Amino acid sequence: MLEWYKTRLGIDFDSSWGGVVFPEREGQFTWSIFKSDSAYMSPGQAGFMVNYIVKDLAAMVSQLKRLGEEVTEIVVNDCGHFAHVVDPEGNRLELWQKPEVPPEGDRPFRQLVSTQVISR
Repeated sequence: MLEWYKTRLGIDFDSSWGGVVFPEREGQFTWSIFKSDSAYMSPGQAGFMVNYIVKDLAAMVSQLKRLGEEVTEIVVNDCGHFAHVVDPEGNRLELWQKPEVPPEGDRPFRQLVSTQVISR
């Protein structure tokens, strides 16, 4: 499983403990709750989803497709650019690139931490 995340998302795990520490950045950690009957996690099987912030979503989607992964089409809205992929254990992952222009009237848009957890 660690190899899948390394080759697909470029996450380099520390082999001594099997984890990774994302660099600390000024920003916020987001935790969103969806209704239990929401289809947003589908086709993932877990009751949560991790959101990975990427610099170039189009390049990430191309890389995943070259490696044989099924990736959703990129959706663009006021909150940014989104795509989804499911890992080998059935966990749906959200890939997010911040919008070029922050939504008007929203609190200041800062550089976010590397992951978000979305749960239902």
